[in-house]
Amino acid sequence: MRTRLQSAAGYTLGRLTVALAKAARAAVRSIAALIGAGGIVLLLVMVAGAAAAMIGSPMGILFADATGDPNAIPIASIVQETNAAFGQAINDIVTAHPECDEVDIQYHYEAGRTWQSYWPEVLAVFAVQANLGDDGNVIVIDAHNAQKIRDTFWMMHEITAEVETVEVGPDEEEAPVESSEADESVGNEETAPEPQYRHILHISVSGKTADEMAVAYAFTADQRDILHQLLSAEMRPMLAALCGGAMDGGIAAGALQWPLPGIYNITCQFGEPDAIRGLPHKGVDIAAPEGTPILAAHDGTVLISGWNDSYGNQVLLDNGTGLSTRYAHMIETAVGAGEAVTAGQIIGYVGSTGDSTGNHLHFEIMVNGVRGNPLLSFGI
Repeated sequence: MRTRLQSAAGYTLGRLTVALAKAARAAVRSIAALIGAGGIVLLLVMVAGAAAAMIGSPMGILFADATGDPNAIPIASIVQETNAAFGQAINDIVTAHPECDEVDIQYHYEAGRTWQSYWPEVLAVFAVQANLGDDGNVIVIDAHNAQKIRDTFWMMHEITAEVETVEVGPDEEEAPVESSEADESVGNEETAPEPQYRHILHISVSGKTADEMAVAYAFTADQRDILHQLLSAEMRPMLAALCGGAMDGGIAAGALQWPLPGIYNITCQFGEPDAIRGLPHKGVDIAAPEGTPILAAHDGTVLISGWNDSYGNQVLLDNGTGLSTRYAHMIETAVGAGEAVTAGQIIGYVGSTGDSTGNHLHFEIMVNGVRGNPLLSFGI
């Protein structure tokens, strides 16, 4: 009889646990519905206390809208400002090495994410940390907490750089120099061609995982559970929405816009020997008159804007989720490092600066650090 009662009690508790869990998830969806297009801020709300007591693990910290709080700062604006600082940091490294004729940016994150798609992890870590030891149920994102979010971003990211010097052969073999009678006493040795070098700037951007941050902050088991719930398949898109949009990208079909306001001749294809060094071409050259506006092929953040000895005036645009495009040999750039731009926006003007043989746009595309043929993205 007692065994039957224990079984019944266990069954009832189990059903109650499931019901409370469902109720808590419903609360998540209800609060998520409060997230609007404007004035979004982050609140940390502890809910379903009874469910937490029954289940043995808090249902978590939820994100909602704080209406009318004069001190509230939208999460999306914090993300945009921090992304701008990230872009400026990359540009400062590149500007310090104008001699590098190639810049290679590699991302080292979990699950193939990059700095932009890592924002939900940043918010989740901040949320759990900010709630530690806090007696209140709500934390408004004011200036103090906004800075904490920025600090969390930089604690989770690391940027390193090194310059690789590679010896390459001369463009053309120099003809032997005939000796005159005056220098026959010195010898008839041919003058060896001087070696040529290229410099490659390797920039590595890596991020600590949420679990690594949990260790650094000594989160308890329950706090780690909250962290994982915030980054669950159900909650992560909500965090991405707070940041201003989707955080997982790449190249969708038809996602890129042609980077010039017209179709012009392709004067050098991807992979063909270039006219300067005879090396495989890293992009495509599109001939166009000087001053022709150059358009952003996609939304993103400007990571590089300025001079390079090889590319001339260039812009590197990164969407933060694995896609980046380079626009080179501009007569003038029209955007600055760290600036957020949208597809079709003018980012510079066609020119012939750097290692160039005439007015054209040199256009490159990279997905997860690997260059590809840009024309394939346009079905050409």
